[in-house]
Amino acid sequence: MMASAGEPGAHTGPSLPARILRAFRALTGEQRWSGFAALALWITLFLPWYSETVRVSKGVAGTSLSAWSAFGLVQVLVLAISLGTLALLFVRGERRALGAHSADTALLVLVLGGVAAVAVLWGIFDRPGGGVAVASGIEWGIVIALLAAIWLAWTGLSSYRNQRAAAPGGGGGDAPSSGPVSERRLTRRERMGGGEPPPESARWTEPARSRRDEPRETRSAREERALRRDDASQLSLELPHDHFDE
Repeated sequence: MMASAGEPGAHTGPSLPARILRAFRALTGEQRWSGFAALALWITLFLPWYSETVRVSKGVAGTSLSAWSAFGLVQVLVLAISLGTLALLFVRGERRALGAHSADTALLVLVLGGVAAVAVLWGIFDRPGGGVAVASGIEWGIVIALLAAIWLAWTGLSSYRNQRAAAPGGGGGDAPSSGPVSERRLTRRERMGGGEPPPESARWTEPARSRRDEPRETRSAREERALRRDDASQLSLELPHDHFDE
């Protein structure tokens, strides 16, 4: 029989704010900045994006429109990208906090930030108008939204570069190899100089020689070496006497 949530034996998980804080702590520095940029992009939806001049009974009057007041395709993309990035980073941080490995998100954040920047830039030129409006323009809020989208893309690019530089064999100045390098010992025929030359992509190694494979020194060779050593020592002793006799 399972215990209910109110009973002492019931198991309750952490609250949503605690999970968000745990996921935020598990993120890297670049991913945290991506979260800040996505949050800033979402906040810009409440700022004035456009200005309109409308006709009234006594003449004309100016008014400001936020992204919610001029909601269209551009604003839908900005809203979806900002909230989607925040959700993506939350899942990434929570999986890391629980010890699980997940796919890299740096390249995806870079793409999302780039799409958001292009959408906001399109919204600058495609201003809402018509109806009772005499003229329309842009406000400072849409400029902040463009900067936030560029910031989001930059954080993704920075994280992607750092991960490539930290990866083994990545980010260096050396050219990447054309393929895996095979390694094996030379055969007896190859050591004797026969057969076809080895390919350039392979690395060949000499087998370690044992003491049994080393050529044995004959008795005559040992005696000759000892005789040369004795002659050399005798010559070094006789040279000073010959010098004084002269």
